[in-house]
Amino acid sequence: MEATKQNDDVVTMVDVLAQEAEMDEESSAVLSGSDENKCTYNDGYIKRQALYSCLTCTPEAKDNASLAIGCCLACSLVCHESHELIELYTKRLFRCDCGVKKGSIKCQLDFSKKLPNASESSSSSNNTGLKQQPNEHNQYNLNFSGLYCTCKRPYPDPEDEIEDVMIQCVVCENWYHGRHLSNGKNVPDPSAYSEIICDACMVKHEFLQDYVGLSVETVDPEESRNESTLNVTSLDESALNDDCNEVKKMKMSDDACIRPKIAINEGEVKNVKATFWKDNWRQSLCKCVKCVKMYEDNKVQFLLDEEDTVHYYEQQGRNKPKTTIYDSSLQALSNLPRVNQIDAISSYNRMKEKLFEYLQTFVNNNQIVTDDDIKRFFNTMKESNDNKNVHQPHFCR
Repeated sequence: MEATKQNDDVVTMVDVLAQEAEMDEESSAVLSGSDENKCTYNDGYIKRQALYSCLTCTPEAKDNASLAIGCCLACSLVCHESHELIELYTKRLFRCDCGVKKGSIKCQLDFSKKLPNASESSSSSNNTGLKQQPNEHNQYNLNFSGLYCTCKRPYPDPEDEIEDVMIQCVVCENWYHGRHLSNGKNVPDPSAYSEIICDACMVKHEFLQDYVGLSVETVDPEESRNESTLNVTSLDESALNDDCNEVKKMKMSDDACIRPKIAINEGEVKNVKATFWKDNWRQSLCKCVKCVKMYEDNKVQFLLDEEDTVHYYEQQGRNKPKTTIYDSSLQALSNLPRVNQIDAISSYNRMKEKLFEYLQTFVNNNQIVTDDDIKRFFNTMKESNDNKNVHQPHFCR
């Protein structure tokens, strides 16, 4: 919280509540799709949910991500409170691991409801706080070990002095530093693209290279014209969208394939790099029988699901009915009698001024503010309030 920037730049209680509302909005986008009171294990492999990796329960996961436990929001709050958790943002098609037999903790939440087609033995094991065998379809990348990017470093990285954005690949769901993507080229403006696919996934799923005409150009304009590049044919975006609309009206067959092709000159080498994709680029993927089979073989059929995107998930969270801190705080303030409203605002202003003065001493002495320093401040404020009952003077008119 910033008390003042200049003497005439005052931050009011409403400003603070508005800032809290903005943070609440961002939190809702990621977490409101998840239930903080219910373990998601019985829901199976959910399309997308907020996840956490617990390194307290499986410390060996620091060296081997496949041994990690990925737990849902509710389990992170109840079963793994005070544990060393790695926030994974969101992951697709993942089933909560809390309480599976590879872990060292029993799930404390109610998941005793019998699963469809579950055996009696499986149901009885639930009563012990342990779930069924480890979730064999879960995928674990190095993020579960608390490492990210091709550099395999933690985030935030205490040894990295370079400010950089972190971007998630929509295929492997690993997070990357912007400077480590696109062969080191500059990352486009965030408003210019909606999703990215990293270098490794572009190589692994070669068919995606045929759609680079739908991506945002990231080639350095000063690159030599003699450098080997891809010659893209039949990739006019509007024409491709028109073709896709036509295909939707037709009966799907191998003959209806509209997948564009890239022409490579003889002796030319593909310059494959991370790709930044424009809005709705997935809608232009060919959906003929042959291509759909190819997506399934590559295990990327989720690219055809509009509900798979992080944008869709976040929008669902934002649309979920909720009472924000901003709304509830203003409502509580407005319900107070007029005298108490003035006292509350005056107390806040006094606390703000005292906190600013207190923190300024650390700035002047070039000292780091610790948790103990903040606790000491509020303990002092509490003792001060206990020893004297100060009210803002009120004047009748």
